[in-house]
Amino acid sequence: MAVDVTLPALGEGTSRGTLIRWLKQLGDRVDIGEPLFEISTDKIDAEVEAQTSGVLIEIIRHVGEEIRVGECVGRIGTADEWREISPPRRPIRPIESHETLLGATLHSNPPMFLDELDGPIPDRVYGPQIAIVSESARDEALVDAAVTELERLDLDHERHQLRPRDPARIRGFAALTPERPLRVIIVCGGDGGHLAATLAAETRLPVIAVPRLDPDGGLAGLL
Repeated sequence: MAVDVTLPALGEGTSRGTLIRWLKQLGDRVDIGEPLFEISTDKIDAEVEAQTSGVLIEIIRHVGEEIRVGECVGRIGTADEWREISPPRRPIRPIESHETLLGATLHSNPPMFLDELDGPIPDRVYGPQIAIVSESARDEALVDAAVTELERLDLDHERHQLRPRDPARIRGFAALTPERPLRVIIVCGGDGGHLAATLAAETRLPVIAVPRLDPDGGLAGLL
């Protein structure tokens, strides 16, 4: 059963705040105690932690909105509840062999390869089929480039931020991939390719590592 996410008490004399950022997106796995969103008041800026574990199935209040203490801002439920309410997305458009993704020429049609994992791509899917994962703010330029290219190709996607030093979160994310329509994970940046390698060890999905250029001009993720 879904649980309401409410704004907790923010300290003496503070009864409201402005939502400045969601740290999770719809469909993301949430662990109890994990930062869920950021709130700003006239006294402090703070991260609000999840009071329960599950999947973020509904976002009620959005960035820039003023929220009172105790007011519901979203709901956390189960993976089954998320599948029931997740709206249908537009059909995926296959990438042609002559098109490019992040500057790399594709020599085969990716959906044909991905079909070998668990059957043909359905005519209509529910939720994004591509997950873009980054490690830190230093990778935002690569993430933005990936988003731009995927939008040009009309491919649905979602964004996540994971850290190699938090294997529990990585395993939790990977554990949910069989239950969702994800077909590929793109890991942008990271140091030494550790994040991409850790994810690849936890999921059967293809993992594409897009390395970050280090200050000396080499590829930080080459190894």
